[in-house]
Amino acid sequence: MPLSKALRLFLIGLLLLGCTQSQKRGCKHMVSDFSGLRRTITLYAGDGKVIQQWSTRAKVEIDGAIISFLDDHGKDVKLMGTVTVIEK
Repeated sequence: MPLSKALRLFLIGLLLLGCTQSQKRGCKHMVSDFSGLRRTITLYAGDGKVIQQWSTRAKVEIDGAIISFLDDHGKDVKLMGTVTVIEK
């Protein structure tokens, strides 16, 4: 019998109580995959002005100075520079 979405999220939350930070991040990504956590990514110019902004439900990966994610159109976006990622 398949578990309901709410029950799965509850079980994941319950598991978070005794996890390391790395495990908590991994679980948060799983919750994001189930519930579609909305993220807003903003790229800024050197003077602080917004260059471009994206809104996505995809996982945001950080590898050194490069931030990558899939936008809502399925395109792989890779950014370097001053970037903020806001999770809603």
